[in-house]
Amino acid sequence: MLKNGTQKYKYRERFLSLKELYRRAGKWHRDPISRIKHKSLEVELLDVSSATNIVERTVIGTVKVCFFKYPNVKRWKAIISTDTNLSEMEVLKIYLQRWSIECIFKEIRQYFGYDQSKSSNYAAMIADLTIRYVFYTMFCYRKEQNSYKPMGQIVAQFYQELFDMWLNKFVEIMFIQYAKDFVDYAIELGYSNLYDLRKNIDKLLQEFFEREVFLDKITESDNHGFRKSA
Repeated sequence: MLKNGTQKYKYRERFLSLKELYRRAGKWHRDPISRIKHKSLEVELLDVSSATNIVERTVIGTVKVCFFKYPNVKRWKAIISTDTNLSEMEVLKIYLQRWSIECIFKEIRQYFGYDQSKSSNYAAMIADLTIRYVFYTMFCYRKEQNSYKPMGQIVAQFYQELFDMWLNKFVEIMFIQYAKDFVDYAIELGYSNLYDLRKNIDKLLQEFFEREVFLDKITESDNHGFRKSA
């Protein structure tokens, strides 16, 4: 989206501002479906850094400046396209797709911590972005189902559900793993009969966890990966 500033464009050997180009773009055409008005003209884009004097500036290339006016909106908008073969409505369609992508990046930065990864490894960065996009997709579904709720409330509920889900899964995995280890421990002690194991299970469980669960088995992550804590 172009801003109506001081930048000049070369049009028919004249250097004109965006507002002046708007006046020379001719009559409006109306899209029959959206009722959006549009018009355009082709201009030469100048390299501002090439020279101080506008007459001496280098021409970068020919671009298409498209003007749009939405129904019941007085102010017009301008979009520039390097593909001069596209129609005005095609340019607008592509721009709106690009804008939705910008909104996605804004939300994953704001609510999902994107661009905070400290890793310089390319595979790790791709994995980080992929995971955040998966979360964002799940979040969008929740947002659609609860459109009447404030964004902050939806985000808080979403994170709470993720935490509960991960906690349940973690407990399940730990239970299965320790159940297997406990059976192996009982077999080592000579238990082969489930009835005998059932009678002494409280004592055996206490001994098992006192033997198996130590602080040195807790791992933590740092900037260099995983390591055992002292």
